[in-house]
Amino acid sequence: MLTGKIAAIHRRSRDTYGSPNIHAELADDHGIRVGRKRVARLMRQNGIRGATLRKYVVTTQSDPQAPKPIDLVERRFFADAPDQLWVADMTYIPTWSGWLYLAMALALALALWGFGKNFLRIMLGSQLTLPDFVWHRLTVAWVLYCVFMAVLNGYVAAFYSTDAWANFKLWGYVFPVAFIVGQGIYVARHIKDEPAAETPPGGST
Repeated sequence: MLTGKIAAIHRRSRDTYGSPNIHAELADDHGIRVGRKRVARLMRQNGIRGATLRKYVVTTQSDPQAPKPIDLVERRFFADAPDQLWVADMTYIPTWSGWLYLAMALALALALWGFGKNFLRIMLGSQLTLPDFVWHRLTVAWVLYCVFMAVLNGYVAAFYSTDAWANFKLWGYVFPVAFIVGQGIYVARHIKDEPAAETPPGGST
């Protein structure tokens, strides 16, 4: 049967062949003349699918005007013995990490103003004893910080070069460090001391 031959060719190709390759092999190797659309229809009806190549993504965009380092190895990337040739290739891939900050901001804001829940207090309330207004201010500060970082990450990714984006990701950690240190200083001013245990009358602690 034609379907059996199609399945056999597909298996021999390690499940990679699609209808064009199977159609060609049926004609060239088996002498079976059949339309490619029929092959595709039979594959679809029997759940036989070929491998789909992913779209090629350019991750490095060279600048023709940028200074180029000296080619010390003269394009010879093979050595006769160990420790004679050391090479490296570093590629930075810009990502829209700003969406993560935006998702965090939306989650905190929706919980606080939509459902009256304070996620920070829910997660950290058992470890920190703080007044209600402090928890509220901390959450608002996190919302504003995440929105700021989302906008900043998106702007750099969209309008600056790959080198600038890489430098931003390297030095951009100043922002979260400064924010966390600032929050720590603010929280330290409002932490409530745990009440001391009372000494029972006539007893000792």
